[in-house]
Amino acid sequence: MKRYDKISENIEKCIRCGLCLSACPVYSIDREETSAPRGRLHIIDKIKDKKDWNRFINNCLLCGSCIDVCPNGVNIPELIREFRKEEEVYRSIYPVLRTVQGNDFKKMGFLSALLNIDRDLGGLLRLFYRDRRLPDRSGEKIEYNNELKDGSIAIFTGCISKLFYSGIINKLIRFYRSKGYNVYIPEGQGCCGLMNYSAGDYRKVISLVQRNMALFNSDKIEKILTPCASCEYMLLKYRDLVDNGSEISRKVVSLDDALIDLIHNSIQKLDRMIAVHIPCHIRNKTNKGVYLKMKGLAKSNKVEIVDLCCGYGGVFNAYEYERSLKIGRIALSRIRSNEIYTLCSGCYLQFYDIVSRLASYKKVYNLIDILSP
Repeated sequence: MKRYDKISENIEKCIRCGLCLSACPVYSIDREETSAPRGRLHIIDKIKDKKDWNRFINNCLLCGSCIDVCPNGVNIPELIREFRKEEEVYRSIYPVLRTVQGNDFKKMGFLSALLNIDRDLGGLLRLFYRDRRLPDRSGEKIEYNNELKDGSIAIFTGCISKLFYSGIINKLIRFYRSKGYNVYIPEGQGCCGLMNYSAGDYRKVISLVQRNMALFNSDKIEKILTPCASCEYMLLKYRDLVDNGSEISRKVVSLDDALIDLIHNSIQKLDRMIAVHIPCHIRNKTNKGVYLKMKGLAKSNKVEIVDLCCGYGGVFNAYEYERSLKIGRIALSRIRSNEIYTLCSGCYLQFYDIVSRLASYKKVYNLIDILSP
């Protein structure tokens, strides 16, 4: 099937109004029509060279900001993802994925330690890893519990939180145990699969999904919580990827009402201003409930809401690292506070990288970290 056959329907929907230009983070730094959502749509069938095609198809964050403003609902990110799958573009970023992923990104912890040691010794590895800044691996152990009981709260840890800020998992455990829940955290859980899904590597996605399904698909689980909005987004996609995937997807949340209330109370006790960043995977959800609740934190005079893309984008950061940093610098320039809280592992890594370069006096946290120990 020709590429044009897949996009003709969306081309007819696009009225070239230009609203997507101001919403697109990549266009904001390139200022080229081909980097804008409408430009991508109208030129994508014209690219013949394989190398140019790969660069073009990977130069998108899949952040969904364009969908949010499009009057006709043109879904560029979904088209880009489908083309990556069809053309097997993901093979071009596999060296990066193989370096850090495995089944649960354990290698990233080793890479973090290696890069941080190397930087102190003069930074010989920066030639290969572009001087990426990764946090030190967390020393706190997660209080795992593999026992399932009726009415359990299950926690999907995600890979990055498990590696770099595992203490927030323990905060969630203690909070829900204090409410009388059995908190179920299986040790065997792996990566949610989002990076592979975004890259179009559906074969690897299905293997990761099936691994997690085997652990979380139980009638005894009342709710599945995750401290990462991107993991939540991917877990919600399970319903479309595998049989019985909806059994997990319908239970998944990143922030429920109890947590939002607790976060609000913790903020009220602060004696300083903080920045709360809203990840794209929350801002562009069909269900705007959590987004509105996070926006509602601005009612406190101690919170500045940062409602824009950080520029990470998973595959985008791996393939277009310098562009990713430029977008991140724009986001950082809008933040006055010295403490940045976000609810996405990718956003956390992005802000950490940029803050360590440009504003080391600022600190980056997961939003759950605002809770008392």
